[in-house]
Amino acid sequence: MKAVIYEAKGPPPVFRMVDIPKPVPLKDEVIVKVHTSSVNSWDWEMLDKEPAKAYTGKRGDRQYKVLGADVAGIVDSVGSEITKFKPGDEVFGDLCSCAWGGFGEYTRAREHDIRHKPKELSFVEAAAIPQAGLLAYQGLNSFGGIKPGDKVLINGAGGGVGSIAIQIAKNAGAEVTGVDRGDKLEFMKELGADHVIDYEKEDFTHNGQKYNLILDMKCLRSIGQYRRSLAPGGSCALIGGKISKLFTAAFFGSLGRKKVKLVIYRANKGLVDLAKMAVDGKIKIIIDKTYPLEKVSEAIEYIAEGNVKGKIVVTIVE
Repeated sequence: MKAVIYEAKGPPPVFRMVDIPKPVPLKDEVIVKVHTSSVNSWDWEMLDKEPAKAYTGKRGDRQYKVLGADVAGIVDSVGSEITKFKPGDEVFGDLCSCAWGGFGEYTRAREHDIRHKPKELSFVEAAAIPQAGLLAYQGLNSFGGIKPGDKVLINGAGGGVGSIAIQIAKNAGAEVTGVDRGDKLEFMKELGADHVIDYEKEDFTHNGQKYNLILDMKCLRSIGQYRRSLAPGGSCALIGGKISKLFTAAFFGSLGRKKVKLVIYRANKGLVDLAKMAVDGKIKIIIDKTYPLEKVSEAIEYIAEGNVKGKIVVTIVE
């Protein structure tokens, strides 16, 4: 089977298309013929460290470093203990907690790490939903959900997570402020943001506005700065950014009436509900670009530059 492995850490990272053995399922595994895989920030962040569990050999084997956590495809074969899936089923999911391996023709998955793909969604759309969509979904619901009329600020609203978060918040009846680069302001408005802020020109923690909920993908500020921008009883959910700030929030953010919380991501939790929102037209999955498998390195470089509006998808099967 064809797969893109990375051989050296960047910058720039070194990727190579290779032929590697097709995986064979263990008794509790499903082998998926990958049609599409989306690129997430976690893919390029993994270039700074050894990838966990890899991917196509025995479980835990590190010989083949194949990234790509979000996948959509068709079940090729199943292990003897698998009961929910059979060959030919269309599936999708986030494999970050088990196999990764989306940047290859086949990958392995455990039964609870994939879901049946709704027939109404294309493979491209399905691969773009899991990780980014669920970070948005879980982050916005981490303090019990949004009430109609809540003022919600989303920092990093023009990317994969933010583009879905804007739509989820608007569907819940919130007044949404999106924060990102100046070239993404119109994009955020098109998604439904009521207000937009160019972070290069304005710091939302100094403009005097108060929010019931802040969802921040960047986490570059102190707990005190976040609390200054929260309304009484307000909350801030952090789902990415500077490690030191995230750890501080994890230990001290729960103190006081204004909460600052590190969201612990749970792969695939809520994926069926999120996919139904897409099927029902409540959210639109925005695809910025698609790349063929042999151009994975270009896709990762593009997302690392911060230019993405929505999601990037790698197509393995046309």
